[in-house]
Amino acid sequence: MGDQPHGLNEPETVDMVALSPDDSHIELIMIQTGNWDGSTGLLLRLQEKWQNYMGYALYGSLRRAYPDYADLPWRIVLECRSEPDAKTKEFLIRAHEVTKKEGGELVVRIPQRGAGRR
Repeated sequence: MGDQPHGLNEPETVDMVALSPDDSHIELIMIQTGNWDGSTGLLLRLQEKWQNYMGYALYGSLRRAYPDYADLPWRIVLECRSEPDAKTKEFLIRAHEVTKKEGGELVVRIPQRGAGRR
């Protein structure tokens, strides 16, 4: 459903939109390809990107772009290669609560190392 991921370096861009594996949710996926460094700059980019994703979900852009799926529950998925640092985790807890109050979910997905390899 989505285009090429841009990551936290482009907070104004929605990286990817996809159906959940069980087709029960529409997922707005944020990509963090680097490691969390605890920097204020990275945290600010995450905050800005999350705010943009919230606006995308709440103010009609999601419905206009994907009308066939717009009635599904939505979630923002932060896909990252490593565990977020403590400051980022604090933000994600607060952002999860706000997202939940607005009718969505916020989840962090960290792929298992070696998953899919034999």
